Amino acid sequence: MFKELKFIIATHTDCLELAIFNKSLVDNGGSNNNMTIKELEVRMHEFISSGYLAIIFSVEDQHIGYTLIDNSKSPIFIRHFFYCRAI
Repeated sequence: MFKELKFIIATHTDCLELAIFNKSLVDNGGSNNNMTIKELEVRMHEFISSGYLAIIFSVEDQHIGYTLIDNSKSPIFIRHFFYCRAI
């Protein structure tokens, strides 16, 4: 069965959710980044304020991941790309 994937432009109100996704990305990727979710939330605010574009992936109104893109580079630079293992 086909499930429609939607793309939602994230705003500052989405930074906590983005931080939780980012923490999963850090943990699953084996990174040595030990930032807390609160620190990652502040960092997401900084990214969005500095011109990065955050896009949340949604299936059946459930947010399943995100990407963080630097639009100031040419070609664009994808800094983060994450989606949950199970939907």
